[in-house]
Amino acid sequence: MYTKNMNTLKTIAIGCFLLLFALFGCGDLEEKNSSVNNTSDLTSELILRGAYSTLRSQFVFDASGYPFIWGDVGVDVFSIPRFNPSSIRINNIRPENIDYLRMWRAHYEGIVTVNRSVGLLNQKFDSGELEADEFLSSISQARFLRAVLYFNLVKAFERPVLLLETDFISDINDVDLSLKTNATPTEVYKAIEEDLLFGIENLPDPMLGRASVASNLAAKALLGKVYLQIAGFIKNDIIKEGFNFPKQIGLTNLSEASENYTSKELYTKASGLFSEVIVSGQYSLMKNYKDIFQPASESSNTEMIFSVGFVSNGAGDGSSLGDTFGVFTGPPNGSFFTRSTQYEFVLSYFDGFDVDNTTNFAQVFGIKYPLPVNDQRFLVNVSNFNVRDVNRTNDINDIGKNERIGAWSTYKYIRDLPANANNIGDRDFDFPYLRYADVLLMQAEAIVGMEGDLAEAMEFVNIVRRRAFALDDFNERGGITPGDISRMNINPDVHRIVTDEELRMTLNANNKDRADPTIRVTAGLAVDVDMTNIVSERDAIAAILRERRKELCYEGHRRDDLVRNGVLEEVVTNIALAPPSIFGARTGQFPDGLIFNVVGNATNPEIPGLNFQPHMYRLPIPQQERDLNSRLKQNSGYAGAEN
Repeated sequence: MYTKNMNTLKTIAIGCFLLLFALFGCGDLEEKNSSVNNTSDLTSELILRGAYSTLRSQFVFDASGYPFIWGDVGVDVFSIPRFNPSSIRINNIRPENIDYLRMWRAHYEGIVTVNRSVGLLNQKFDSGELEADEFLSSISQARFLRAVLYFNLVKAFERPVLLLETDFISDINDVDLSLKTNATPTEVYKAIEEDLLFGIENLPDPMLGRASVASNLAAKALLGKVYLQIAGFIKNDIIKEGFNFPKQIGLTNLSEASENYTSKELYTKASGLFSEVIVSGQYSLMKNYKDIFQPASESSNTEMIFSVGFVSNGAGDGSSLGDTFGVFTGPPNGSFFTRSTQYEFVLSYFDGFDVDNTTNFAQVFGIKYPLPVNDQRFLVNVSNFNVRDVNRTNDINDIGKNERIGAWSTYKYIRDLPANANNIGDRDFDFPYLRYADVLLMQAEAIVGMEGDLAEAMEFVNIVRRRAFALDDFNERGGITPGDISRMNINPDVHRIVTDEELRMTLNANNKDRADPTIRVTAGLAVDVDMTNIVSERDAIAAILRERRKELCYEGHRRDDLVRNGVLEEVVTNIALAPPSIFGARTGQFPDGLIFNVVGNATNPEIPGLNFQPHMYRLPIPQQERDLNSRLKQNSGYAGAEN
């Protein structure tokens, strides 16, 4: 958000808003270059297209945005190799970081655009151009998008500027942002709540295949998530600056609230909203985990509640997630990039994929192929093969099996480039912002938080796990299909289900010092699918978080989950202080330059998490913004803070 002078703000509000129409929303208009001040031809549909397009910004929900900066990188999911150092990866979080500034500004460009959409819709309704039903449906969609943007900002920066003015139509200079200062977390969360409650009342019903359009059930799911996040903050004392959450809404002065919610009450409210989504009958788990993320499934995707829809048009306007985080970057002819991704799994990510009930996958895994894991999510999320130092052809034998576990990267976002693609970042893609499995796992967390029945809570986790281990259906529907093998050059020996005997042999071969011919497998699986031995709230939360890490891999949730439950510092510090890699000791596959990336050692200054401090539960307010606006206060713990 630019606060030095009003000409800059005018450029954002008008130029950005109508330029977004030109890029994303004006395909049916004869004149794309009409005057930026001419709004008479803008229908409610075109106004909303411009608003929705803000979520597709590179620094909002594309590869350089929230999922990257405040998502799964720098915690116990993803890291960045040493040759591409990043302050995010090593949690060297400083106010001057350009990535934080870009994310901050991209979100405010979106907020100004959405606020202008609200103003335009109000103007058209007042002039009689919109009927009441169309007006309420349209304005509630814009307010839903504003809630999404502010939810990102408040979780990451804790005290953003709250900008709700919608009078960016006639004279933008009437809005003097130089007078703006940080809002309290309470103020931001109340604004989000008010927008989403409005959406619950006025948004349209969900439509199959239209998850990129906000619905009333999407608003319920998101508000439940908001309540869950706030409940965790209160319960775990995350926000230190007098945070409270009043029961009233619409108060000008929140200090006038007579009563605040307790964390238990908020967990209960969240659970109630999740229940409404679950019993609505509108959503169900896709039988095949891989299908959730495939463009061919978009029209029949029963799991997606709200998604950010990227559409390729051959001009680089699609998603770059496949380029940045997919196992292969660039088309088969080798242009753009010809090697695998630079973003790699942290070793501890694999701890959740248990081989048996007593030993973690990461402790016994050799490496021998086929891999001894029967969890669909591993097979779909993890690429354990690459194309380094080989020519890309359709011969599957050209694909090298990657025995450097620390260099494994994600597989779920790989996409073909369209025939007319001229740039990287030009793939059709629906980013899964809210999906049914997420709601089921959040419901489990809410039940635990409201001190409900642990068995009931874990049943929601088990529903998700049963899909992950539904191997008969997975194989029947193709699993990793022959089409994938020929199109993506995948080695079929790497991605396939192992038999009981193969599993037993692999485990013993990798553990000669404790070989056991009676290693137990159950019904063709390496683990018991249902969790039935959870006896404490702590164990339940740990199990839920472990399941969320596997299920929601690189969907931007991990850091929020850890912050909400008060364990971010513990998790990141454990990555930094882990002992020397058992993989390096056993297989000799890890050169010194790679070990630090996945486990680290006490003498390496670039260990992930080594510099982590408690105030890093939030990002700093970008220093560049504070240089433009002296009223912006820095978050406590960072340079320049008044503490």
